[in-house]
Amino acid sequence: MTNTQIKYFLTVANELSFSRAARSLYVSQPAVSKQISTLEAELGFLLFDRTEKNIKLTTEGKMLRTFLLNAQREYEETIAEMKNKSNVHSGSVKIGCIETWNTKFFYDKIYQYFATAHPNISLSVEGYSILELMTALRSGEIDVGFTYKFAILNQKDVFSKPFVTLNAGIICNAAGYAGETTVADFHERPFLVGAGNGEIMERVISEVCVSNGFAPRFKHCKRLSAEVTELLSGSGIMLSEEWCYLRDNSSFKYVPVNYKMPTRIVYLPNSLNTAKNIFVNEVAYLFERTIA
Repeated sequence: MTNTQIKYFLTVANELSFSRAARSLYVSQPAVSKQISTLEAELGFLLFDRTEKNIKLTTEGKMLRTFLLNAQREYEETIAEMKNKSNVHSGSVKIGCIETWNTKFFYDKIYQYFATAHPNISLSVEGYSILELMTALRSGEIDVGFTYKFAILNQKDVFSKPFVTLNAGIICNAAGYAGETTVADFHERPFLVGAGNGEIMERVISEVCVSNGFAPRFKHCKRLSAEVTELLSGSGIMLSEEWCYLRDNSSFKYVPVNYKMPTRIVYLPNSLNTAKNIFVNEVAYLFERTIA
């Protein structure tokens, strides 16, 4: 049983769908099916009942899932305990993230991990526009940031590590755009761009729209609150990502876009903040192992 097989099995067991598991893992559905079939052949029993429209775990599959989850939890708890006993660190880490992100998708996991592994390191998080985040990082207002990969191209004074890859989408007024289901459906609608995102987001929006056969129009707003007001009025749309907090609001509609938005953990080199260095290294590993 390989780590890949374990990862794929637990994802399918959680989603109870090979197609949804494949999307979550950013691989093809046949790749997931092959790994599960290989694992079942090695074990000598079926893990999923595929006789119905919706798959479900077999009795053996439920037992294996429970075992693996318990083993994973015990492993993480043991490692955390060993780290606490052998290398106790203290300090604080001020985190910046893109202001549209719903922090429940990443900060809860980070906070819980550090509460166990490094209880003497305190964390705080604040939202920024793309440009504001980089300014805050360089000024020392924040220690680390989470931003889009395309936002730090050619910025040689900044170090970075891979975080997660997000799927892009269009946020719009749910009532005013009930019939729009693809990017091309929005070809006559202006895209809202905040002052703190400027030319960076314009380039990304243009890339998305041109690949769908049209050139976008832009409507500029001074701040995010103005963009939200425009969205509510139906006078514009926003290119965002699957972590956008507006998706939790029934007034808005989210239309997925076939465009990936890789993100990075960004930080400045040569820092004497030990807590920050621990954060950068362990969060990158944590999300690589559990999400990517």
